[in-house]
Amino acid sequence: MLFNIIKKKNAGFKIPASFSTGAKKAVTWSPEVTLYFSRFVINPPLDVMIKLAAFIDGLVAAGVYSKIDEMWMLANNNSTNALLGLKNKKNCSVIGAPTFTVNRGYTGNFLNTDCLNTNFIPSVDGVNFTLNNGSLGVYSRTSQASSRVDIGGQAAASNCSGFMSGNTTVANSRCAINQSGFAGSLTTSSANTLGLQVLSRTNSTTLRIFKGSLFFSQSFTVDSALTNKNIYILANNNNGVIASSCAKELSFAFIGGTLTDANISSIASLIEVYLDYIGAGVMP
Repeated sequence: MLFNIIKKKNAGFKIPASFSTGAKKAVTWSPEVTLYFSRFVINPPLDVMIKLAAFIDGLVAAGVYSKIDEMWMLANNNSTNALLGLKNKKNCSVIGAPTFTVNRGYTGNFLNTDCLNTNFIPSVDGVNFTLNNGSLGVYSRTSQASSRVDIGGQAAASNCSGFMSGNTTVANSRCAINQSGFAGSLTTSSANTLGLQVLSRTNSTTLRIFKGSLFFSQSFTVDSALTNKNIYILANNNNGVIASSCAKELSFAFIGGTLTDANISSIASLIEVYLDYIGAGVMP
């Protein structure tokens, strides 16, 4: 069970009075959920917290949680909670002034001035994300037709890691993990770039891209080096300079190790349930 409703006064998180139906009760969350919720500045409504707990506990049950280095639920009840790393390893910081919308996420622009800094440096902070094994994922509520980066970072052309979705046409994406730029990266296409998109490097030569739970394509691109620059969201960190910033609205992002098809399917279904509940989901 995700939580237990009990009468003991000091167990877990107490339900605010506005949610009480009489005698006060308390809610006990799993350790992974508590790690996240204990850092909220203002709690979301209890029903939303229950759905968010289901997302986290679902990742644990599916064996995905341990494979992710850090993730950020940008679709949150306030901008401070939205920047918190769910695993308490890296919180995002704001660069410039990307637009935050309650229960929707952060929106960037094409100005190369506004984005989110994950403060995650692959060469330093990567535990699951390593040279030959890694994954990047974002959930977008909007599509665009421009060569812009949803999430990425590089110190030089030889160690690019990023997701350029909506490249040239609204349906086209280019991706890279630990390799020589986007020029030789995996290119794929779908009807749009809405919803969850995941890029996974499974070994030193193979990249695979997914839209939701659907596998789209793979390429045999040799990796070269881990970047020693922070990964940005809503832009590429090009050796400390904001580059190729995108104007999409992103609700969720993560960085982790190699993910199986089943792992990605679990993330896709779990994130959609949560985002649909708060009105942010865009997939049928």
